[in-house]
Amino acid sequence: MISLPGDLARTLAAVADAGTLDGAARDLHITPSAVSQRLKALETLLGQVMLVRSKPVRLTSTGASVVRFARQAEMLERETLRTLGLLADGASRARATVAVEVDLSSVWLSAVARAAAVTPVDLNIIDEPAKGQVLASDDITVRITTSSEEMSGSHTVDLGLGMFDAVATPDFIDHWISRGVPQADFAYAPTVVVRGREARHHAFVEEASLAPSRALSTAASTSAAKALLLEGAAWGLLPRYEARREIQMGRLHRVSTATTTERYYLRYAALESQALHALAEHVQVAARTALEAGPTVQQGGFTHASA
Repeated sequence: MISLPGDLARTLAAVADAGTLDGAARDLHITPSAVSQRLKALETLLGQVMLVRSKPVRLTSTGASVVRFARQAEMLERETLRTLGLLADGASRARATVAVEVDLSSVWLSAVARAAAVTPVDLNIIDEPAKGQVLASDDITVRITTSSEEMSGSHTVDLGLGMFDAVATPDFIDHWISRGVPQADFAYAPTVVVRGREARHHAFVEEASLAPSRALSTAASTSAAKALLLEGAAWGLLPRYEARREIQMGRLHRVSTATTTERYYLRYAALESQALHALAEHVQVAARTALEAGPTVQQGGFTHASA
């Protein structure tokens, strides 16, 4: 059976981090020639190419799998050493890369931050792009997404349904809606949509029997769309968790009784890692507060309610 040497995997991870062989050599305190020799040994051992040697370098799919292994092995090693008292509290900590979609990002990031405060893990928070695009790195330890696609070597948690309400300021409603404007004329009312979530908007328009908007603007995130809504510049969909507070304060009103939903999933590496389990627990607690249904865990094809 082929064994994957840890030093070779860590070297590939260092190259991926630095973007060049020279940069990895500086980080590892070895020569560029030694880095090149280790990469060649790794590719010879596995019989596959690990890197596209561009500037910066790009991982192949096989290389990304090896880097993911290196990250996970480093996380487990550091947790074990810390538990044994062999790693100083001030030592650098393993990094978990967390991909978070733009919707409800404030909810998820708050949960991640609470977990990071008590677990030995540094977090690199990145925005997940719209569906159909590919993240630049496959080194994802934790992912919060609307994609139900399963991944081998990971646990999947169904976080529940996110409800979305169509809202606008009272002044906007008075101007565009409350003057007896028929639903067909919603086409002329300024509308804001979160970029990459156009399909959700169109599903709502169809459900509410509204005319497609001829004055549609896009925003990069939910927070940016919310700012436009609060300025009275448009109507649009807002997560119920956020809309509820603004409605209670009287700053936004619903413009339709129709709603639409999206289902959220948490996916994290199937490792016996205290840090990862703490992260998953905090995210699930946040989901119970922000979403309409409690989380369920999918493992080995089975689904059961989480504790």
